Amino acid sequence: MVNRHRDHMAAAPLVPTPHVDVWIDLLCPWAYLGQDRTDALRELGFEVRSRTYELHPDIPPGGRPVRAGGRLDATLARIAEECAACGLELRAPRRVPNSGPALTWVEAAGLVSPAQREPIVRRLFAAHFVDGSDLEDPDVLAAAATSVGVDPEAVASSLDAAKSELSDSMRAARDAGVAATPAWRFESGFVIPGVQSREATLRWASRVLARSGGVPGGDAATGRLHP
Repeated sequence: MVNRHRDHMAAAPLVPTPHVDVWIDLLCPWAYLGQDRTDALRELGFEVRSRTYELHPDIPPGGRPVRAGGRLDATLARIAEECAACGLELRAPRRVPNSGPALTWVEAAGLVSPAQREPIVRRLFAAHFVDGSDLEDPDVLAAAATSVGVDPEAVASSLDAAKSELSDSMRAARDAGVAATPAWRFESGFVIPGVQSREATLRWASRVLARSGGVPGGDAATGRLHP
């Protein structure tokens, strides 16, 4: 007897996992909130890779203080409300660091252990926006690596190579028309700039999947998600 199910499975084409790049800066509170939208894309079936983007290379070593009562306070209060709505803790930082060393550390960690790149991004976001740690402190960077099982000495030895990785990531962002963080770029070239609502993010992402012929949990004809 012919096993029709097995023959059908063998003949079915393999659909590659759709890929998205998201550019982030570890000092950016919107990019911190954007982790929720990245999670939504992963739940939908996308493979999302964080790319480094240094928003303010002009910030000097030691960073800049956040002025109490200034415009950033109002922005952080709004972002904190959105974070709370999606289960993210946020402690408003009182200093904006020079993020270059931390972004280079992410790239170096990715060279040493690609599988731990995303966990170390998460850990460093939490270090800045939850723990209130200094992203310019080498001990904070080393602790982040250790916490996800990456040898900090190996990461430190890869920092020179990581600088070119950061430069390449910045160049790729410019080529994609990205000038701020966060920004998600789909393989089709479609870019979601900034943090949109979760509903809008999923709606656009499902349409991208529909056009590519695979909509996990959705409807290829309408681009709508199934509950």
